[in-house]
Amino acid sequence: MLGFAATFTVVYAMTSGLKVDLLTTMPEVRAVAYAALPWMIAAPLVSIWGYQFDGIFIGATRSAKMRNAMIVSLLV
Repeated sequence: MLGFAATFTVVYAMTSGLKVDLLTTMPEVRAVAYAALPWMIAAPLVSIWGYQFDGIFIGATRSAKMRNAMIVSLLV
């Protein structure tokens, strides 16, 4: 999991400026987006633990509900 987070972090760091430029041509919006880029780049490494433990604890304590939800999702 940490490898995926590190990979996404590197990809975000390499392509974030291009993504902002593709999304808008407004200088004010670009300025705000560029100011937020460090948070976007750091997000995978910071949030991986929350997602990992969320999955573990929900899976450990609500397995029947998760199973039923997956069955319904498959049927739909």
